[in-house]
Amino acid sequence: MLVFCFILNLFIMTVTIHNMTPHPITIIDDDTSVIEVIPCSGWELRLSAQTEAVAFFGQIPITKTAFGPLLSVKNKSFDGQANPWANVNLSTDRFVVSQMVKNSFKDSILHDILLVPAEVVRDENGNIIGCKSLGF
Repeated sequence: MLVFCFILNLFIMTVTIHNMTPHPITIIDDDTSVIEVIPCSGWELRLSAQTEAVAFFGQIPITKTAFGPLLSVKNKSFDGQANPWANVNLSTDRFVVSQMVKNSFKDSILHDILLVPAEVVRDENGNIIGCKSLGF
């Protein structure tokens, strides 16, 4: 969890960012210097998935996976709370999730408080080293 203060239209606002992915989020600048690392909150959001075989290319099965609603919220320790959504303040809490999880909330009031890693940067081997921003 990170807490930031910023000025928006002359109002000072404190925003808390909770990382709901299973790994730290590293924010980097154009020179790949680390600006901030957002640690895991202890909660992981996962979607349900249903996979079915639709064809075969020789011996290779071709499948279709449909992702459903939130299946699990894996708790490791989220500020001592039993539920990550308990006491959420829609004005000041933001949650970093995967793009798939965010898409599953498209018709929810929570959609606008979910952030995703954006402008992903990779090393010469194609491994993700960080992102330049968090996006709505």
